[in-house]
Amino acid sequence: MNKSLLNIKAISAAITFCLFTFSLVLYSSCTQKDQCEDVVCNNGGVCIEGACSCLNGFTGVNCEKSDAEKFVGLYTGVNKCNNTNHFKIDTFVKDQVYIKMTVGNASCLTDISLLGHVVGDSIVFPEQGFLDGCQQSYAFSANGAMVGDSLHMLFRYDFPAYKDTCTFDGIK
Repeated sequence: MNKSLLNIKAISAAITFCLFTFSLVLYSSCTQKDQCEDVVCNNGGVCIEGACSCLNGFTGVNCEKSDAEKFVGLYTGVNKCNNTNHFKIDTFVKDQVYIKMTVGNASCLTDISLLGHVVGDSIVFPEQGFLDGCQQSYAFSANGAMVGDSLHMLFRYDFPAYKDTCTFDGIK
């Protein structure tokens, strides 16, 4: 009888230990804080293990910065064309990324704003058409990159009388 009493005590102790261990594991797993509970990710970003994973086009700890922000500013430079025509371009970029420039010959000048987008460190303006002050049709496209405070762009124009590819180097 002593032997069976010892077996019962051993089994009882093992069961108690298992129940205690299981309860402790269950309790601690239920009380662990969610790493993303206090993390706010903006602009469609999602929290993964306590840190924001941002959608393309956004950066920052909380995805609060648009990639376009690094391009924000006024740039002044000269448009150097293959055919020696020069155009002064003042470029500004907002959240939706626009380039503002003056086009046309002396009697037909007009200010235009063309829509583009930022991809990482690059800026792209897909081909767009517009009219100058004399209702002549133009087409424009461009791509470029920011290097320090300088904006380096390659433009493609389709003028009424000819086509041209130009470069623009502007300083913020």
